Formats: sequence, C-alpha cells, structure tokens
Amino acid sequence: MVESMRGNASQQISAEEVRVRLGRLITSFVKLAAAMALLYLLGRILSDYEASLFGFQIEGFQVVGILRLAAVVYFGYHALSELLWLLDLSARRLSQALGLAEVSGVRRIGQDLIYLMGLALAWYGLSPLISAIPSGKLRLIPSLAFLALGVLLAYDMAKSIYGLFSEKFESLLDRLTALLTKGLAESECESEEEVNVG
Repeated sequence: MVESMRGNASQQISAEEVRVRLGRLITSFVKLAAAMALLYLLGRILSDYEASLFGFQIEGFQVVGILRLAAVVYFGYHALSELLWLLDLSARRLSQALGLAEVSGVRRIGQDLIYLMGLALAWYGLSPLISAIPSGKLRLIPSLAFLALGVLLAYDMAKSIYGLFSEKFESLLDRLTALLTKGLAESECESEEEVNVG
C-alpha cells in the first residue's frame, strides 16, 4: 500500500485505487483527443454552414467552437483532476528521488504545470469563440488575459524551481569554487618557488 500525502499518515491508498485513477486519466485524454478529431472533421463539414436561431445568425464554426469548448471543459476537467490527485501521491517519491527534503515545492511545481496545461486547454476550447468577436481590439483582451495568466504561472513555477534547487545550486558552486581556488593556490605557490629558485 502507498501512503497518501494528504491527511493522516494512517490513511492508506490501495494499488487498485491508483490503477483506477490512472485508467481514468488515460481514458479522459483519449476521449478528449477523439472528441477533438471528430470536431475537427465536423468543422470541415460545417465550414460553409449558416443558420438562423431565434433571430441570431450562427455559422458552422461557431457551433463547432461551442462543442469544442464543452468537450474541453468536460474531458479536460476530468483529466486535470486525476492529474492533481496523482501529483499529490507522487510528490514525495519524486522529492526522495531528487534528494530533496521538501515535498511542498515539488507539489507546487507540478500544480503550476497542470494549471498551465489547463490554461492551454481552455485557450484551445475558447479560441474559436474568441475569433467570432467582431472587433479586433475586443478580441485582443481575452488573448492578453490568457497570456498574462500563462506568464504568471510560468514565473511562479520558475520561482518554485529556483527555491527548491537553490541549495543544491549553491552547494555545487561552493564545490566548484573550492576546486578551482585550490588549483589556483597550488599554481601560485609553484610560480613563487620558481621565482625564488631563479
């Protein structure tokens, strides 16, 4: 049995539960990919289609865009929630493998990565609807919002990575500095001896 990272240490997670969750994760991604492929084909079929619904003119790509958003939200949510659960479970093992005492830093990096994936999925789902916005300037607002969120998440992830590995980096720098300065000190002593002999 594998110990859960959340809650009490006495709470146990069975290998069967991990297997079921991995299966859900894989099937969610496969279903999402299949839905995107079918919607791509549907988009090709409905590219010239126009209809009127309650007095609104609806084009085929808008219908496909709404269906794509629904598929991304449904299957993407299931996939990302399973990823978060598995991240929580694997954070301690990854910390041990990397020789880190802190588990929360690894978990935070993983969460930022999963949130970036969710943001990319949301952008992919919303992009056809955003492209339907008539004004170019209004269309720029959601694009900039997604970009700003992506930059913030990437910055937070980079900051977490630096915070997590800064001790190891400083230790590596200390060892390299000691190695190089030891060689310099020895070469200075040898050059002084040569000068005194000469």
